[in-house]
Amino acid sequence: METHDVLEFEYDFLRGGFLLGWGPRRSGELTPWCGGLLGAYLDGGGKITALESFWSDHGGLPLQGIHHRLPNPKGRYALGPDELRVGAFRLAQSHDRLSLWFGGDEVTPDPNWCRENPFPGVELWFSKEKVEAGWPTPGIGGRAPVPLLAGIALEFAVTTMKSPARFLVLSGADFK
Repeated sequence: METHDVLEFEYDFLRGGFLLGWGPRRSGELTPWCGGLLGAYLDGGGKITALESFWSDHGGLPLQGIHHRLPNPKGRYALGPDELRVGAFRLAQSHDRLSLWFGGDEVTPDPNWCRENPFPGVELWFSKEKVEAGWPTPGIGGRAPVPLLAGIALEFAVTTMKSPARFLVLSGADFK
């Protein structure tokens, strides 16, 4: 098993925040996206090696459908050609693209969500609902309402991940 085809997703369901990575990651500086709500680690060639959202070790961006809800999706899963559903967590992939969705029954964006494209080949989907999450909130300070992250879509070409991802490790974390 190669480390570049193992997807790891750690999240804090209470405070908010996550780390999405594969293979060797978190080298170099974090490039902030969306006003600092989350960011990416890039390798020397400008490819994404990991995404993260936690602020000063006190939580981060909350995930729709997972924030303050039980049970927490967790475990190690072999990925096949079909989508994977673990509670409110959904994963879908094609030869070119990986998508993660938090909550709901579909693995497609809701027409009411807001889309951000912080980097070529990356789409982030935010719910219009806002909740008070970790602190200090980037650009605001203290605890402030932030939108729920509803989904992440990445083109494999802009990452160091191998296509298709073969395994997923889902785990809870305590970002404080």
